[in-house]
Amino acid sequence: MVERLLASAELLMDTPVLRRIREEGRRQDILQALTLRFGPQDDRLVAVLEQISDGARLEALFAAAIQSADLDAFRTVLDSGDAAPQ
Repeated sequence: MVERLLASAELLMDTPVLRRIREEGRRQDILQALTLRFGPQDDRLVAVLEQISDGARLEALFAAAIQSADLDAFRTVLDSGDAAPQ
């Protein structure tokens, strides 16, 4: 019985609405990290981030936002689709 409850809880946590909420939160995390490190971000970068809905890609971009040496390095990762910061 507990196993069934856990399985149903996992299904509830992976609904389209919750997925979109997690994606939006990760986008905000990326922008906040970039803003804290490099200053306010331009509309182009924000627009590109808004188009990304792949959770794994957003996680990789969050790591790149924290690890990139400068904003140009992050933009290279963002534009290339790569996950590794320069």
